[in-house]
Amino acid sequence: MDTPKTRLARTSATCLHSGHFRSNGIMPYINHCRGVVERLVNRYQNKWSPRDLEIGIQIAWLHDTIEDKRCTMPDLISAGFDPEVLVGVTFLTRREGETYGAFILRLEHDEIARGVKICDILDNLGDAPTNNAIRRYAQALLVLLAHEGQQNAERDREETAGA
Repeated sequence: MDTPKTRLARTSATCLHSGHFRSNGIMPYINHCRGVVERLVNRYQNKWSPRDLEIGIQIAWLHDTIEDKRCTMPDLISAGFDPEVLVGVTFLTRREGETYGAFILRLEHDEIARGVKICDILDNLGDAPTNNAIRRYAQALLVLLAHEGQQNAERDREETAGA
């Protein structure tokens, strides 16, 4: 999905991550953001509304910008991002002193941010993670996917009851 808002997010992320590399020191960091976006589109294009997908794509491009200290929330506000995008980026930004487990549990409250995090983890698994990172990602995926499954089951029940 290519819209003015997704292009703004892509351009912003490209500028903010310019000169930064993944942990291997070789792959430009923006490739990770692109990978998250591609996974998000593949996973949710038939599950989410076009508007939610557009918001998700923007969040996917920007998901590490605040946490990695590339910019601030006022910077994203000034750039003109919609409140839903700002909320999603906020959900995906670990708070100071927050454990990884608490961070993952917090994502159950935002469907789009949760979907972006699932795709973020899936992309991170392709980046030669350590065994400890694999365990942490696996536990996080179990939590996030369980909640996604519950939400999908509730939606299915509502649709069946309404039919």
